[in-house]
Amino acid sequence: SMLAYTFYEMDNRVKRYAEALATRGDDVDVISLRQDGQSAHDIQKGVNIYRIQKRTFNEKGKLSYLYRLSKYFIRSSFFLTKRHLKSPYDLIHVHSVPDFEVFATWLAKLTGSKIILDIHDIVPEFYVSKFNTNKDSIIFKMLTFIEKASIAFSDHVIVSNHLWEKTLCSRSVNKGKCSVILNYPDPSIFYHHHRNNNHGKFII
Repeated sequence: SMLAYTFYEMDNRVKRYAEALATRGDDVDVISLRQDGQSAHDIQKGVNIYRIQKRTFNEKGKLSYLYRLSKYFIRSSFFLTKRHLKSPYDLIHVHSVPDFEVFATWLAKLTGSKIILDIHDIVPEFYVSKFNTNKDSIIFKMLTFIEKASIAFSDHVIVSNHLWEKTLCSRSVNKGKCSVILNYPDPSIFYHHHRNNNHGKFII
């Protein structure tokens, strides 16, 4: 299962994971956000997509942003628990932001499922950038504590680049529990096309 506070169709990182697993023959559920006009359930390229909450990008401040994250956390926790009781998951891959979304897998974790936390952006620094604050704030320190707790709860951590890995390994995770998987172009879309002209130009 993939669990992400994102629009599945707009998040290439989540899509690449899900489609690769489905192509391999795995049963893959994705729990995500819903845009206007989308159905609550859909199947794309063998991936079951469950859109459990609508989102519009109109948060006016920290509290409204936190409210929507918390609402999604509660909904996804209930939804995931219900799905897991019906057909237990072997592995749940949780995508951050936010890190604490990983705790929505509590029942699956207790019953033996393995949990991966995939950190697209490190939350404390993301908060500083989004809300124009600094690293000496109490909230930044609280977010760092949540980051450590979320990583401790997970069985393994994936980060999207080596800079994030360096930061996380300095404060929240052992290097042996952390892997880097970069975003790469999809070779089914981006590949060398042979042209029938000879003008020698290289075109992207």
